[in-house]
Amino acid sequence: MASGKKRIILGLPKSFGMDQVLEKALEEQGYEVINISYVDHAFRYKNIGERLKNFIHKTFLGDKNYKNYLKFKRHGKGVEEKLRDIEGKTEYALLIRADIYPANIVKLVKNKTQSLVAYQWDGMHRFPGIYSLEKYFDKFYIFDKVDMAPGRNLTGNFYFDRKIPNAVVDKKTAFFVGSYMRRRMNAINHMAQLLKDCGIEPQFFIYSDDDSVVRSNENENVRFIRQHMDYNTALEHVLRSDIVVDFLNDVHRGLSFRVFEALGYGKKLITNNKDVAEQDFYNPANIFIWKENSPAQLKELRDFIDGEMQPVDENIIRKYAFSSWIDSILNG
Repeated sequence: MASGKKRIILGLPKSFGMDQVLEKALEEQGYEVINISYVDHAFRYKNIGERLKNFIHKTFLGDKNYKNYLKFKRHGKGVEEKLRDIEGKTEYALLIRADIYPANIVKLVKNKTQSLVAYQWDGMHRFPGIYSLEKYFDKFYIFDKVDMAPGRNLTGNFYFDRKIPNAVVDKKTAFFVGSYMRRRMNAINHMAQLLKDCGIEPQFFIYSDDDSVVRSNENENVRFIRQHMDYNTALEHVLRSDIVVDFLNDVHRGLSFRVFEALGYGKKLITNNKDVAEQDFYNPANIFIWKENSPAQLKELRDFIDGEMQPVDENIIRKYAFSSWIDSILNG
């Protein structure tokens, strides 16, 4: 309070180090940040009884949040105490993937802030626990247009416009990182080979800790990694690459961070998400929308790679910066 800065409660899964990146970005925007994020993805049922209890809650009691209650009970130690220690009310609270918190914690956050904002940066159907929590928020944002409904606001991801050291670009390289999803592996392998045929070195990283997945998907153009690549490491790859590659996640249609990083950091983008053509920054000289089964695509891809990028209006680029995004969702 004595600092005179506006305070914001920040909560999201501690995945890829993103909570730390967001905390720093908010501090650079002048906020005092109270970070209540926790590691939710490391959860394992203790025993068959715990798994059965969750099944009963979900199937017969309609309680989609019971598993999150178990996660939070095990991994969210200290969050409630940190919230209760807040003096007065913060100006803002932003919960990203609020479904990782039990309802009593969301209600406690609401009591500790003047404005409670949610951003569901994954498809709502993928994490249905969010539906019962929606009513607690003053503003509710989604990034997948299929989730639009009264009371919800459509937004997107962003790139971080903080000062970033200049990187030495590895010419003729293309970067992609993502988690293993069986249904998109053919597309990933196909694109890696197409890039190789065009004289571009694919730096493709797929996360999986499943030995059988790694063995059955061996490919000289794709590297499997056993630990998630943290966001800052991924960003270093983006900055060093000529081209950023994005493959549609089959559980939602929203535009990924890679799309906006390509825009913000002046990189060419290859994607199979055709929705990017609807964006105000779309330019076929800068963004190649790949249709996997089109026989003419190799020539078109070569032309795209060899062609010059065209400048994008600076006002459009700034529109998708984190500084613009956070101001829009908190104050818009």
